[in-house]
Amino acid sequence: MTLTATLPLLVLETGTVLLASALVVVLVRWRLRVAGERARRQAQEEAWAQHQQFLRRLDHELKNPLTAVRAAVADLPQIMPADLPARADVVDAQARRMGRLVADLRKLADLETLPLALEDVDLAETVQDAVQAVAEEAASRNQAVRMRVDLPQVPWPLPHVRGDGDLLYSAIYNVVSNAAKYTSSGAPLRSEAGRRRAR
Repeated sequence: MTLTATLPLLVLETGTVLLASALVVVLVRWRLRVAGERARRQAQEEAWAQHQQFLRRLDHELKNPLTAVRAAVADLPQIMPADLPARADVVDAQARRMGRLVADLRKLADLETLPLALEDVDLAETVQDAVQAVAEEAASRNQAVRMRVDLPQVPWPLPHVRGDGDLLYSAIYNVVSNAAKYTSSGAPLRSEAGRRRAR
């Protein structure tokens, strides 16, 4: 008689424990799903904020050279012919800067949809081109920058690498340009490159 009375109680307690366990599992899964959705939403908001910041910076970067170009050519009819070459240099330098910015923008847009355009890139030539472009821009702004490029020749020159030539040029140009921008006037600016064995 005692066994008969305790068996339903045992079944009831086991059922309650199983139901409570199932509820806990459902609750944990629900919380994990909510946390995952919240994390996804937060990541999307951060990505959107970074995108907006990029667009604002891009707008600023594109307006600066355009303003310089417009100012340089605004009064061309009124200036003396002797001033034309200097103005033309400013227009040329700023137009080249705009071209680089547009190329960078195109590359950034392509990165999301297209694979990198891998090619054989001559690093020494890329470094020299970037340094020359920065030196010309500094000269067009009458900024005194003494630039020196040191590239290894012995025991061997800088090797060629596989990469995207435009992106490598942009990266090197930005480093050299920032160095020129934040170096005190007249101070020497030295660009070095070397080879290091990968571990």
